[in-house]
Amino acid sequence: MKRIIAFLIAAVLLVSLAGCANILPAPTAEPTAEPTAAPAPTAKPTAAPTKTPEPEPSATPAPDLTAVSFELEEIADGRDASAIGILHAYNEAGDEVWTYETGKVYVAQLDNLQAIGLIETGYLLLVDGDIVCVGVEGSYAGRELWRNTEFGGASANFDLDIDDNLYICGYFGPDLMVVNKYGETIAKYDYLVDDYWPCELLYVDYAVEMTFESTLATYRIDPRSGAAAKMRTDPYMLSDNVVEVGTVDELMAAIADNTTIVLLPGEYNLTEWLGKNRIEYYPEYPQTGHCYRRDALEGDELMIFGYSNLCFVSKYSNAPAKIVCEPRHATVLNFVNCDMVGLFDLSIGHTLMDGVCAGNVVDLIDCSGVDIKDCDLYGCGAYALEAVDSTNVWLIGGKVHDCTYGCLIASGSDVVCSGTEFTACGEYDMFEAWNSEVTFYGCEFSFLVGNMVYIDENSAMYFYSCLFDAPSFRSLESAAYYGELVID
Repeated sequence: MKRIIAFLIAAVLLVSLAGCANILPAPTAEPTAEPTAAPAPTAKPTAAPTKTPEPEPSATPAPDLTAVSFELEEIADGRDASAIGILHAYNEAGDEVWTYETGKVYVAQLDNLQAIGLIETGYLLLVDGDIVCVGVEGSYAGRELWRNTEFGGASANFDLDIDDNLYICGYFGPDLMVVNKYGETIAKYDYLVDDYWPCELLYVDYAVEMTFESTLATYRIDPRSGAAAKMRTDPYMLSDNVVEVGTVDELMAAIADNTTIVLLPGEYNLTEWLGKNRIEYYPEYPQTGHCYRRDALEGDELMIFGYSNLCFVSKYSNAPAKIVCEPRHATVLNFVNCDMVGLFDLSIGHTLMDGVCAGNVVDLIDCSGVDIKDCDLYGCGAYALEAVDSTNVWLIGGKVHDCTYGCLIASGSDVVCSGTEFTACGEYDMFEAWNSEVTFYGCEFSFLVGNMVYIDENSAMYFYSCLFDAPSFRSLESAAYYGELVID
């Protein structure tokens, strides 16, 4: 019995312990020790080679579209009087890099598709009366940059200046249009002269020289004002009669309408000729096409009255003929009521350069269309040039120097000076304008004594692209004037 009770107690205890085993946490196992690392070898191991990453594929380089040569192709439609223009652009290797297509243009009798040329901003075309600028490099290559629609002409003649301004005329007008490199219209003139059908245009000495097919006459045009003067690009061009002379007697005998007088090197003393030839004094009512004398206090001066298309030119520009007079109160050459006068490559002045003088070098009275080109005008003349009631007077190139009072006087006149050197004159106003317009292009001014300008209230004086020494520029900047003064 006792054995049975003991057995039951033991069984109960075993069951209790089994239930407690599910409640109590299991014992944590002892951590297993990490294995000790092997000691580092004494020799330094060789580093594993670093793998260079493969380069990523680069973008395809942009093609060089810069063009250096151009060709305008005109492809006729065949069904009517129309065509398409294609501007081909080529690089230095001669490969075509882009094209520009104009679209359909009517091209009947007049040329409505014309290549004008390359300027700083692009390549210029004339397309059906429009002036078009096409880009030539970078992202603008072959694209229209600007279009000027104001021209409207066809079969154009054109030229460019150093600033890429375009001077252009059309067969049926306009007579002249000026467009800058950005496509802006600077000037436009429709009826400058009575002639028509312009066939040649050149930009020379800050002016436009335009020849018209109707008469083959050439005009010099001031692009800023539109003033136009009939001229000679060649002193022989418009003359029916060319006479070569070597003495003052031959010179005076040759003076006539429509005549170019070619002077051999030497001196032509007009005072000596007047002393030997007692021609009529200048009358109250002079006769057209005559030479007269006029009293000039110390002696007489020559008056050339009423001639048309008369030109004096040195045979050799490097050995200019010298036309002189002696009295200091006499003007060397007086032209009165003359039309189309030319003085080319001459030396004109007084025999005595020093001292006070009251006579000028050249006087123009009631004259029109006068070219004084590449001449040496010197003292002791009071002024080198005086223009009274005269139009389209051009002083081109050459030199004005050593005149007693000043350089130029204009009264009731328009005068343009282009590329002329003015130096060593004094002592009053160097340039005077009385009811006049005087324009200077690319002229040089130095050693001028006195005030630079006098401009009355009805006058204007313009200086464009001129060079001044310091005293001359200070005098010009501080000048007191009543009309308009522009320095550009």
